[in-house]
Amino acid sequence: MKLKLLPFLILAFLIATNISGAVRAQASDRRYFEKTGYWVRGYFLEHFDSATDPLLIFGYPISNEHINRDTQLLTQYFQKARFELHSCPDGPCTRLTPLGYLLYQQGVGQPVPEYLIDSYCQFFPATGKKVCLSFKDFYNANNGAAFLGNPISGAEIHGGDRYVQYFEYARMEWRPELPHGQRIALADLGRIYIDTYNIDLSKTGGSNIVNPIPVIKAHAFVGNPLLPGNSTQTMHIITLDQDFSAIEGASIDVHVLFPDDTSQTYRPPDTNSDGISYLEFGIGNLPVMEIVKIQVFINYMGLQTSTTTWFRTWW
Repeated sequence: MKLKLLPFLILAFLIATNISGAVRAQASDRRYFEKTGYWVRGYFLEHFDSATDPLLIFGYPISNEHINRDTQLLTQYFQKARFELHSCPDGPCTRLTPLGYLLYQQGVGQPVPEYLIDSYCQFFPATGKKVCLSFKDFYNANNGAAFLGNPISGAEIHGGDRYVQYFEYARMEWRPELPHGQRIALADLGRIYIDTYNIDLSKTGGSNIVNPIPVIKAHAFVGNPLLPGNSTQTMHIITLDQDFSAIEGASIDVHVLFPDDTSQTYRPPDTNSDGISYLEFGIGNLPVMEIVKIQVFINYMGLQTSTTTWFRTWW
C-alpha cells in the first residue's frame, strides 16, 4: 500500500465509524450550544451571560445571527427572546425586541379579579399596570427591568387554569402542573413569534447569514506503531469540523515526548484542502519497548483543540 493513500483511508474510516475523539472548541467570545446546534458570540453572548440564569430568561439559541431584512439590524432568535445589535451612544449594544408587545392580544385572556392579587403588588407608573404575588417575586429576582421590561397587561387567565402576564419583552406564566418552586416560567416567545409570522429562518438574511463557527475535531496517526531506534517516523494530522468536512489552514504544533523526559517540538505545514497535515521526524538510538508520546495542538480562527498519539520502540 502506498503511504500517500493512508490519510484518505483513515478519513474514510473516521466517517464510516463516526469516531470523534475531539475536544469541543470554544473561544472566549463565542459559545456553542449543542442542544440546538447554534453559536452565540460577541455582544450577543455578553448580553446572554449578563442574566443570572440565561436559559431561564432567554432559552437556547434557535437561529444563526443574521441581518434582519426589515430592520437591517444584526439579529438572533432565542427560544424566549430576540436579540438585536444597535448603535448606541457608547458603541454597539444589544437590545431585546419587544416580543411581548408585538404578540399581546387584548381580550384573549380573562382578567384576574383584583381582590385575588391586590394585597402584594408592585405598581409601574410607565404603563399603569401592577405585578403581583409570585410574578412580582420572579420579576425582582431576575432583573425584570432589564430583561422583561414594563408590564403591558394585568394578570390574565388563559386556558382555564393558567395565569399569564405580558411584559414588553416576555410573557410570564404560572404553570400549576409543575412542582412547587418551578411554576413560574417565561413563554417561548421567540419560537411563538417565528411560528406566528411564518418566518423562514433560512431566508432571514440571505447571503448575510453568518456561517456557524466550526467545532474542531482533531485526529493524529503515526505511520509505524512499532519503530526501531535510529529510524524516521511519519504521521498524519487530520482536522474536521462538526459535519466531518475538512478544515483547511489550521496551524499545528507537535510535541514529541521521549522516554528519557526530553522532548522535541515540530511545526508541520498547515492543513491542506483535505484537512490533512504531514510530518516526518527522526528518533535516536532509543531502547526497545519504550513508549514515545506525541501531543498535537491545533489552532484555527482563534479556536484551539488537541489530540494525542504514541508509538513503541522495537527491534
